[in-house]
Amino acid sequence: AKVARPSEERLLKLMKDWQIPGESMQTNTTAVMVYSQLAAAGQRCAYMAAALDGPTSPWKDTGKHVGVSPRVVAEWWLLTETFKKLHAFVRELCGPGKAELTSWHGQMARYTLESSKTLGELFAVLEGQKEELC
Repeated sequence: AKVARPSEERLLKLMKDWQIPGESMQTNTTAVMVYSQLAAAGQRCAYMAAALDGPTSPWKDTGKHVGVSPRVVAEWWLLTETFKKLHAFVRELCGPGKAELTSWHGQMARYTLESSKTLGELFAVLEGQKEELC
């Protein structure tokens, strides 16, 4: 499954919600966010807390004490929220224990599925829910 990147409007709204100053929201800013700034928000949701320490985290390769651009963090957060919805949908569609997430990177997630439905039927259901999931 591939999801669309978050819109500029959604990125800006989230950064405003995080009280990021306007000049720090720009594409070429030198402003950074650190892991601890999101840890509290992530603790309110077990999924996001796990994702902050997971393989898609903006801090995966650099470490928790290195700063990351607010735009990069906001895009990651919004994609992670979208994948949370997608994961729940796929598990519901296929049934408990019938959908295994095998990889997730950026906008792409790969699953191994067991279902009595054909692949075409599964994709038709997914297409029908596309707007709600994103």
